[in-house]
Amino acid sequence: MVYTGLYIKRGKRGNTAVIQIKEDKDCLSCELVEYYGERSDDKAAIKKRFNENKKSLLEELKINWPKYNIKYVSIDCW
Repeated sequence: MVYTGLYIKRGKRGNTAVIQIKEDKDCLSCELVEYYGERSDDKAAIKKRFNENKKSLLEELKINWPKYNIKYVSIDCW
């Protein structure tokens, strides 16, 4: 089982939405803007799905979180 959440990393060229995936719920960032919960996927499956859907995910995050002015999206696994 893994736990997932989203936090925003501020940068000079724009903000990055970071999808965080950890094996221990207590290791998730304390700055999460959204907690997605527990998943039964493994690291390789999550990374593959992220890379296949990166553009659509970025567009969805821009729509759902307009106040953060998101320019990039990344993933933080373990």
